[in-house]
Amino acid sequence: MKPRLVFLATSLVLAAAAGCYTGSAVDTNSPYPHVAVESTEPETEDSDDEEEPSKLAEGKGLPCDVALLIKTACGSCHGATPKNGAENTIATWEDLTAESAFDPSKTVAEVALARMKSEVSPMPPSGNLGKDEIDILEEWIDGGMKKGTCAPPKAPKSDAGSGEARDAGRDAAPAPRPSVCTSGVTADPDRYGGAMRPGNACISCHASQSGPTFVAAGTVYPTLVEPNDCNGTNGTNGTKVLIIDANGVMRVLPVNSAGNFWLRPPPVADAQAPASAEIAKPYKAVVVRGNQIREMKGTQSETDCNTCHTERGRNGAPGRIMAP
Repeated sequence: MKPRLVFLATSLVLAAAAGCYTGSAVDTNSPYPHVAVESTEPETEDSDDEEEPSKLAEGKGLPCDVALLIKTACGSCHGATPKNGAENTIATWEDLTAESAFDPSKTVAEVALARMKSEVSPMPPSGNLGKDEIDILEEWIDGGMKKGTCAPPKAPKSDAGSGEARDAGRDAAPAPRPSVCTSGVTADPDRYGGAMRPGNACISCHASQSGPTFVAAGTVYPTLVEPNDCNGTNGTNGTKVLIIDANGVMRVLPVNSAGNFWLRPPPVADAQAPASAEIAKPYKAVVVRGNQIREMKGTQSETDCNTCHTERGRNGAPGRIMAP
């Protein structure tokens, strides 16, 4: 297990290596094969309303955050074909809930958790994970190791109408989407703290106003077109932005009640997100909420996310970072 993760408590931090986010679809060449990829095909009228779980083998039966943790922390050794001295595959719900060959009184997940905490024989061997990383697995175990799925949100069904309505609009340019504050809450521009100025470019603003320094920061919204200072997605239900950097280090950033997320540089840490070293670029980013995931296409390099994810989008971004 080569990569080492650092969690900061996935729609995402986006900005491609040469600019910003390169598209709204998830990456069909994802390096996280246990994560479902979003179809670019329109949904048909007779499609099932139930969420489809990932059809890919790795991560099957696991909640998104657990699947990403296991893949990133354990996958290089405990994959479909164990290597580097590993003796078992750890990838699915069945794998993690099975009886451990090393301690039959415990499950594989419980033994893995103990190894992650071990100072003598850590897992991964490269060193102990961060507390926030370990908490993901520990909380899942304490909660009964319930099955989950990890799938992209379904595309909305077409409302294009038929006949004359379609013909009339065939050659017309699409009307711009109206900007609506979905939450109905506009933040006081003079307010300070974690809920201040949602939608604004956090890092550049803090630099000019002598505010706290961030390694990465942004705002998650329920739709693509939302005005500055409008509260975004209330992420206190467990919505997270996950950043996996060029060195395989994963950080988990929690999304707060205003939709904001951030990462502070070391040695600073706060109640929202732990301190972390700089992010090795380019990086991948996903937004996770419950059993749904939205993965941004391509790799990113800009960490002041709202510089590209503006009300109408800049540098190729389609608009706001959007929750799944």
